[in-house]
Amino acid sequence: MKGREEQQIQKQILGYLSLKHIFAWRQNSGVFIYQDGKKKRLIRCGTPGVSDIIGFYKNKAFFIEVKTKTGRLTKRQRTFLEAVNKNGQLGVVLRDLKECVELFERWGRGESLESLRRKFR
Repeated sequence: MKGREEQQIQKQILGYLSLKHIFAWRQNSGVFIYQDGKKKRLIRCGTPGVSDIIGFYKNKAFFIEVKTKTGRLTKRQRTFLEAVNKNGQLGVVLRDLKECVELFERWGRGESLESLRRKFR
């Protein structure tokens, strides 16, 4: 389960994006236990490694993986972001709200996706 600090950062980023009228949502994935009477079942949802936040801006899809200052990507998260970027979209790692604000200000000024990818890994 994600730590509270990471969840707080996600919440801040989603709040900022909403304030800026940027369409985005929190993407859940994982395994959940469903119990119907005495029967228990594991329910899997989402794509392994999918980013925490997905949205659209300037006719492109973006995928944000939220990590704390010391958080590390899993192999699946890294593979997912690489696939996003290879397909012409923007996949980044953000560690706080300040980075999110900087990302969208730079993107809004016309900075290239390649430059943004290098900056926000």
